[in-house]
Amino acid sequence: MKSAIYALAPFVLFFWAVVIVQIPFMDLLLLLGFGLATYFGVRIFHEMSRDRAAFLSLATSVVFAILFHRWVFDFGSLL
Repeated sequence: MKSAIYALAPFVLFFWAVVIVQIPFMDLLLLLGFGLATYFGVRIFHEMSRDRAAFLSLATSVVFAILFHRWVFDFGSLL
């Protein structure tokens, strides 16, 4: 799980840039980058199988997509 937390740092940093600049679909690209960073972090540093690493990266990406859905897609209505 440390790999998911380490992969979260760039996600949080660049998330604010996505909100401020408001480039279409940039948030999905950022989420894809988070998923790939988590996958390779789990695969390399924890030496887990491909299936377990893929499941962990998909699960954490889905959780972040659910949590940040309101911020990403409803940000314009909050201002």
